[in-house]
Amino acid sequence: MAKLKVLLNIVPLLLLPHTVLADSGSSHGCGGHGYMTTDSGIIHSQPPAQSRYDNNMDCTWRIHAPAGKVIRLTSDWFNVEQDGTCSYDYLNVYDGSNTGAKLIDKFCGHRTLNILSSGQNLYLEFITDDSERLRGFELSYKFVYASDTCGGRDFQCRNSHRCIDYSMVCNGITDCVDGTDESTCSFTTAPISTPSGSVHPISSGICNTDEFSCPDHSCIPRTWLCDGDNDCGDSSDERNCGSSQGATVLPALSSGCGSSRTQTGMMGSFNSLNYPSNYDTDLNCRWEINVPTGMHIKLVFADKFGLEDSENCMYDRVTIYDGSQSNLIGKYCGSQHPGTMVLSSNHVIVQFTSDDSNGDIGFLLHWSATNASVVIPGDSHTTPAPSGMNCTQDIYINDTLSAGTISSPNFGVGLQYPPNSRCVWRFFAPFGYAIRLTYTQFGVESGRACPFDSVTAFDGQTSTGRMIAKNCGNTIPAPVVSKTNAMFVSFVTDGTTQDMGFRATYTAEKVSVSTQTVLTDQACHGSTPLVLNQTSGFIYSERFTLGMNYPDNINCRWHIKAPADKVITLQFNTFFLEKDRSCQYDNLQVLDGPLASSPLIGRYCGVIYPQKLTSTGTDLYLRFQTDESENEIGFNITYTVHDPIPTCAPSDFTCSDGTCIDRTSVCDGIKNCASGNDEVVCASNCGIPAISPSLGNSRIVGGKEATPGSWPWQASIVYGSFKDHMCGGTLISDQWVVTAGHCFEEYVLFHQISSFFICFVVKFAICCTCVFYTDTR
Repeated sequence: MAKLKVLLNIVPLLLLPHTVLADSGSSHGCGGHGYMTTDSGIIHSQPPAQSRYDNNMDCTWRIHAPAGKVIRLTSDWFNVEQDGTCSYDYLNVYDGSNTGAKLIDKFCGHRTLNILSSGQNLYLEFITDDSERLRGFELSYKFVYASDTCGGRDFQCRNSHRCIDYSMVCNGITDCVDGTDESTCSFTTAPISTPSGSVHPISSGICNTDEFSCPDHSCIPRTWLCDGDNDCGDSSDERNCGSSQGATVLPALSSGCGSSRTQTGMMGSFNSLNYPSNYDTDLNCRWEINVPTGMHIKLVFADKFGLEDSENCMYDRVTIYDGSQSNLIGKYCGSQHPGTMVLSSNHVIVQFTSDDSNGDIGFLLHWSATNASVVIPGDSHTTPAPSGMNCTQDIYINDTLSAGTISSPNFGVGLQYPPNSRCVWRFFAPFGYAIRLTYTQFGVESGRACPFDSVTAFDGQTSTGRMIAKNCGNTIPAPVVSKTNAMFVSFVTDGTTQDMGFRATYTAEKVSVSTQTVLTDQACHGSTPLVLNQTSGFIYSERFTLGMNYPDNINCRWHIKAPADKVITLQFNTFFLEKDRSCQYDNLQVLDGPLASSPLIGRYCGVIYPQKLTSTGTDLYLRFQTDESENEIGFNITYTVHDPIPTCAPSDFTCSDGTCIDRTSVCDGIKNCASGNDEVVCASNCGIPAISPSLGNSRIVGGKEATPGSWPWQASIVYGSFKDHMCGGTLISDQWVVTAGHCFEEYVLFHQISSFFICFVVKFAICCTCVFYTDTR
């Protein structure tokens, strides 16, 4: 049979009003609150009054840190039923806001947890079966600055979210999955003599022989010992430096510097104490910035800058060193902030000192890792820009009043962007803010999934972050909003077919995070019970019946229970959730069974959903969860309990009433099916049905049932192992099917389901197996 192409008929989507109401709720009921935003807390597997956890539990917790911070999760004790694959009772930890995020690990048995999130969220899911009730677990979490990584007392595995004790580094055992704890272990133990003759030990396997190991396991050059600076943070590098009366301990420098001394990663910010109010007197603060090897460090001071002015900045000053204290970049004071600078190394030292009088507003400093040219104020030297990057810009947005515009190269009336270009804009906002990008003009070469030219936005400071949107074509896209205080935007073009390009405005907006707990099952089921055991009924998302958008941070479940020998079918009447490519933010999960550990039928978000789903047994389990923003109208689902749908063997023909006949009886001149549809397929000519259809219906949704066999070229597009109907389509030639555009709206979805496509004609008037494909352009 000839291959079929899909001709898309784009159907406009009616968007409902976007309404956001305040969240409310109470305890989750599985040992504590299910949504946590406090600086630290405890998570129990069950209420403290219970000595063992229950059977058939489905408990979830989401921890949400403020912008600029990440989550450190550790176990105080952990005792869950053990099995080799953690299939019975287990704790899943996801690096995000729900189960659509990356799974960090699955835990059971006796395990130790020491985990660091990569972003602001961790999602925990505790599932138990119907046996083996054990002690469970107690976990502790706290928020730490993103630049703190695992903190001083632990080593962070480079390519994972694990933190291990430093005693496990270079012990001959691979404790990090990626082996980074054993990859640089050629160091030796060697003493370092201080100017007074005292000895500073070097911790074996952690620091190089020319470095000193501070008590927090950070390494500093041994040339910094006894130099009067508190490089370790606890003054340990300034102890035992000798005097005529013997060893002395220098007092620790001021601890009121406002943020972490060690700044690592790809971006960050720190400020003088009390900024933008006046800083304290007699401060001596130091920050060290470290970015990956091979990259440079970019420094941008906020516009509000004020340090006591003096000749040569002898009173209050910010001092910047590139690489080491032997490479002074400059001392800065007064009311004029230093210009943007890109330094030559991946290690920068920033010192701030104030005397005993005349404080000012101080400073706010943004830093980021970059491949851009080296630019130092007052220095004429620059290094070449990376090849292939003909436009790049880091943009710092200070507050909600700041705004600006970006545009593609050569943008203007009657102009076109150049071929083979790549532009990158990185936006940085203060902690607690998100970034909004609003397109005002747009024209980029189009194509399904934008394979040629495109503008792509990622959440975070690199293209490895979560993709927010990828746009092309000549329709102005919807505004793009980050969920963190950084956004990475790239514009890529190929060698052919240029267009006008785009212009967009950017702003920062304050992120408002609810301090309420996640809604409980009871709060989710104001109009829908938790357990549904009627022969039919409705399932509504919270507030759907009020015509309002569902709330933030909810976690709802429904269990549909049918009698023995019955199955359950879900009919999706209305469905509209926050859209993202991996359904990580807001989603509805449907599981084929009575528990949260039952096989997953599908995870749905946006406007892509099946028309119907049918269970294989007597139970369906639904989970609906949302994050802290971007809520929509939700869903209205009808469930029906009925007899299993009969199926016929491949060698049989299925009649329209579900009965089976031998395929050799088809088109033999005898009506073996009660409806006679085994003979209808033989009398049809292409485009002319043997049975006249019943016309005159004007309804698009909810129309009347067709006369069996009257539309023999109406196809059903189905997907998945359950062969669920997704959309209808019409055979308009031997190579084309016309269907609605939203059926293939998501490029990722198309690839996920393309291998499962089966096309068949309603009422089986014509049966066929169809191959769907699209051109490469």
